[in-house]
Parts: sequence; C-alpha cells; structure tokens
Amino acid sequence: MRLAYLAAGRADPHLVKALRDAGHLVETTDWYGLESGGFDAVILDEAGASPEAVRQAAELGGGAFIVVVDAPHAERARAGLLRAGADACLPRPLSLIELQARLEALVRGRRPDDPAGAGGLRLLLGARAAALGARTVALTAKEFQVLEALVRRPGEVLTPADIVRLAWGEAADVDPALVSTYVARLRAKLERPFGIEMIRAVRGHGYRFEAP
Repeated sequence: MRLAYLAAGRADPHLVKALRDAGHLVETTDWYGLESGGFDAVILDEAGASPEAVRQAAELGGGAFIVVVDAPHAERARAGLLRAGADACLPRPLSLIELQARLEALVRGRRPDDPAGAGGLRLLLGARAAALGARTVALTAKEFQVLEALVRRPGEVLTPADIVRLAWGEAADVDPALVSTYVARLRAKLERPFGIEMIRAVRGHGYRFEAP
C-alpha cells in the first residue's frame, strides 16, 4: 500500500521503518502533501486527534483510508473519530502487528486489488503480488515497492534517486545503482515471461512505467 504518514509532532521513525519493512510505500508528509493524492491510506499520528483533523485528512486524502495512531483511550473519544471518518483508531502503546492486520483488513473489505497500471497489470496489495491477465506473480517486499513507485506514476520518468526515496524512504542510505538490480528482477518476472515491455529505461535519466 502507498501510505501517507502525517505526524502532529515529531515523526516516529520506528513506526515508519516497520511499515516500510512490511512492504508498504510510506511517504512522510504534511497537510499540503496529502493533496497530491494517490495514497491508499493516511496514518494520522496525533495524540488527542480531533474529529476535525480526521475530517480534514479524509477530505485531502481523496478516498484514502484514515488510520489514527495514538488515538484516545476513551471509548467515546474514539467513537467520535470513527464517526468523523476514521477507518481505524489505535491507541498507544501501539501493536505493529495489529496495525498491519488492520491495514490488510481494510484492503480486503474495500479494495481487494488495485487497478493501477491499467492495461493488463494489477497490483495485489494484500498478496504483495502483481497480476497480468489470469496469472499472478509473487514479488518480494522490495520488488513490490519499486514496482509500485513506478506504477503510481505512469508516463513519468523517475530517477534512481526518486525510486530510492519512494521505495526505501527519504533517509535511506541506499546506492541508487541498486535500483537497476530490482528493475532487472521485475523485468525477469513480469516482462520476459509475457513478451511485453512496461518498464522503459530513459537513457541518462531513469525509468518510466507504461501500461502493457
């Protein structure tokens, strides 16, 4: 899933890392960043989050799931957040296992797959796989994140540094040259067996996704 992480105060690096390790594409952002759209869920990390904050996240998130982290322990307060549009509320101390399970449940309940990359390719968010026609191809967590970064921006040229930022995180110390290794793996799994080309190299710039 492509997640927007929005913290009222200091970001929780352990939570962000755990979500990325679970295979999610996490972008730390602010209220203005939500307007870019394309997120599957907004993680609102805000102690004492108000219904107004939830409504704003829902409005700017453009249909993304809203998950409140550090939600109030009082049942009535959490009920108010749910009525305002939150899809899940989790108080601290936070169970990362429960958070991951909630995200998976939301995907199963409303969006079993993602039509991004229309024209034959679908991202299967819950299964961390890609589907071409009737065939499903399993991917590793990082392969899925690299593919998702490209698929979410069809026709846009992404530099290797862009892909590292999206798939590994803004603070990741990763050699952008590693991106070519993952692109090669994706091509081996998704292009050669089907006789198609969808990840195109743009010499001197990076890679562009084109729907098959």
